[in-house]
Amino acid sequence: MSRGQVVRKLAGKSSTSEVAVALNELPLNRLRPFRLVAIIPTEKSLTEWRWDLDRLTTRKHAWKSRHWFSSGFDEPRAERERDRVCKAARNQKFGGRLNWLRRLHRSHLPERGPFSICMHRSDAATVSYTEVAVSGQRVTMRYKPGPCCSKGGMATKTISLAR
Repeated sequence: MSRGQVVRKLAGKSSTSEVAVALNELPLNRLRPFRLVAIIPTEKSLTEWRWDLDRLTTRKHAWKSRHWFSSGFDEPRAERERDRVCKAARNQKFGGRLNWLRRLHRSHLPERGPFSICMHRSDAATVSYTEVAVSGQRVTMRYKPGPCCSKGGMATKTISLAR
């Protein structure tokens, strides 16, 4: 089963408990490892689930702006280096806005390589960029295949929310 199906199955859920129930109904034994982060504004909750092929773990986070990173190459160092870049970027003019976020994801700081946010190694690279913007009336998802620094636009899908 594709991990993309996880997001499709959970997209309509509006509470942490609904997401948790739906996750436990999935055939996890047919899925590769994943990390899922649910941001529920009405609850002011950030919840992270991780599936590691053996167990599904849950972790609650404080309600604040943050980034999540993963790497198949020295993950602790990648997290530290990328977190340092994000913290420095927060002080930039227009920090937190959409264009700022896109620039951040194209970043090759501290240098182009395995620890930059737009990651490049001899055996791997950033494969895509997806952003989701949620407002009171709609959800807009944009997807860009390939590394964030590559040429080309983003495909956009907008969903109107029923009220």
